[in-house]
Amino acid sequence: IKDKPYWDGASGKKIVVYGEQGLGDEIMFASMLPDLMVENEVILECHPRLKTLFEKSFPGLTCYGTRDKEKITWPEDHEFDSVVSIGSLGKWYRRERSEFPGIPYLKAEALPRGNKFRIGISWTGGMKQGRVRTRSIPLSWWKPILNVANVEFVSLQYTDSDADIHAVNAEGYDIAKRPEAKASDYYETAQLVKSCDLVISCCTSVIHLAGALGVPCWVMVPNKPAWRYGVTGGMPWYKSVRLYRQPKGNSEAWFPVINRIAFDLDGMQKKEIAA
Repeated sequence: IKDKPYWDGASGKKIVVYGEQGLGDEIMFASMLPDLMVENEVILECHPRLKTLFEKSFPGLTCYGTRDKEKITWPEDHEFDSVVSIGSLGKWYRRERSEFPGIPYLKAEALPRGNKFRIGISWTGGMKQGRVRTRSIPLSWWKPILNVANVEFVSLQYTDSDADIHAVNAEGYDIAKRPEAKASDYYETAQLVKSCDLVISCCTSVIHLAGALGVPCWVMVPNKPAWRYGVTGGMPWYKSVRLYRQPKGNSEAWFPVINRIAFDLDGMQKKEIAA
């Protein structure tokens, strides 16, 4: 791949797009793949966990889940004109806010479920070298949300969260654990998210998954957010995502956000019952 020129925006080409950054970023940038595929033939190299999800969502896309491999052989089987990183597609697409359609672009069949309003939750985001402390909200702080009646809560946490769930459930709560949340194939996680009526999460990859699937998602955003969340307003990538921003000044002041979400959730549930 290294001996091929970088794509210059020309149409009618056969282009290798390679993934970069985290799972959430790769999902977010994948919204531009349909634009690219209108006038070009595309081969995508993605994270192995995303291969099935992307193949099912983008008919006609040739996909290789070899992003984390040091040596790959599949380029020997293809003739292509140029390469481009998936994030760099923003040089040609999504240049203005009006160019963000915000509509769902990933597809997954929802898992079977019961009749209760299902909310998927995730409370820890990032890696140790990232902004994990800034982005995470201890599950024990979520009780105003967990106290809302007539709701089924299911964990979407990919990291080791058994101790967190056990501690909260020991106090009378009932957060369900599902193997799909920790699946090595993210399509299975997508099926779980698709089965949810709502996702409530800190800033982690699951909000990109929910938004790309069109599942309503409420996000707890730190007062010093990453660039993709902006500093004001909503998130143009996904119409189904609503941002709840932390107050300025204190990076641990999450209770105003939690209480607001609990209030909105309780109001939404009461409207559902009244209807």
